[in-house]
Amino acid sequence: MLPYDPSPPSAISDRNVFNILVNADNAVMSEGNITQPEKLERSLEEFILNFLKQKHLPLMPSSAIISLKCGRGTSYERYIEVFNVLKKTYNKLWENSSISRFGKLYDMLLKRNHNAIRSEIPLLISQAGSTDLASH
Repeated sequence: MLPYDPSPPSAISDRNVFNILVNADNAVMSEGNITQPEKLERSLEEFILNFLKQKHLPLMPSSAIISLKCGRGTSYERYIEVFNVLKKTYNKLWENSSISRFGKLYDMLLKRNHNAIRSEIPLLISQAGSTDLASH
């Protein structure tokens, strides 16, 4: 059994959270802007990697959290479509990191190297339960 810790959970800075909302009409919003799922990949990469070291984005990829919230009426197909974009983006980032660090495709790496890449660029997706997101 873990010891009791009365301290409140640490707050997560807004700069570390990329918000994606899918409403009951299957409209996708990313960071407050209506978008198409296929256009999320580039925005996600820029957010996670923060190449330009912008102050409103995570300091490092290990701090980046993707928040995915869907409305009660969101179709399962749309949810899967958006989730697949998230997974595809991370797969691409892992592949690029693998090639630059080890000179090999991600699938060709030893497990310890997989772990090294995934600790540097962890797949952190927060999925909230269905909510009453208004249709647009």
